[in-house]
Amino acid sequence: MMGTKQEMPELTDAPTWFLDPIDGTVNFVHTFLHACISVGLTVCKEPVLGIIYNPVTSELYSAIKGKGAFLNGKPICTSKVTALEKAMLVFETTLLKFYTKDRDIYDSRLNTLINNTQAIRSIGSAAMSLAYLARGAVDCVQIDDLKAWDILAGIVIVCEAGGAVLDTKGGPYNIMKPNTVAASNKPLAEELSKLIVDTDLKTRRKRLKRTCKAKDDSC
Repeated sequence: MMGTKQEMPELTDAPTWFLDPIDGTVNFVHTFLHACISVGLTVCKEPVLGIIYNPVTSELYSAIKGKGAFLNGKPICTSKVTALEKAMLVFETTLLKFYTKDRDIYDSRLNTLINNTQAIRSIGSAAMSLAYLARGAVDCVQIDDLKAWDILAGIVIVCEAGGAVLDTKGGPYNIMKPNTVAASNKPLAEELSKLIVDTDLKTRRKRLKRTCKAKDDSC
């Protein structure tokens, strides 16, 4: 079992539980309703089960790989939105203060996303954000630098609800280092990922130009 009080061990093929007893801790402290218990299971390194329970709203989200996704026992599915310009996106703006090294990257990313989506929301809980995606309340989620226990249960539920999950930069998804683009469907996830990749590249080029100019000015 892996939980929030542990260092991240190596994932093996053995059945492994991932537990986050309070996802959305700050929300919980402030009695803001978006907080939950999140439990996920991997077998042979593959996510196969997810459970998210919000005790405040009595919402129980659950999914088993290949069996569909459910809210309080009733089937749920993602939204039908396929274009980013019509999508509501969850992007955790509070995390920007932790990105001191790459703050320019994430500032540019946020600005681009604001201008290319219908609306942006910050939930304060990765698990609840993915649960809302699975039920069709939001259309996509983008969040980086979390731990597996933050996101594993939600990934299973989203995929079983018809959604898609990609690495933010479009590469193979690594559950142990989850940089996440999740969306109602694969075309929307791919559009979001491509926009982020292009935006990050432009920002890095600008950074390089500033560095080169600073070196030239110092000579």
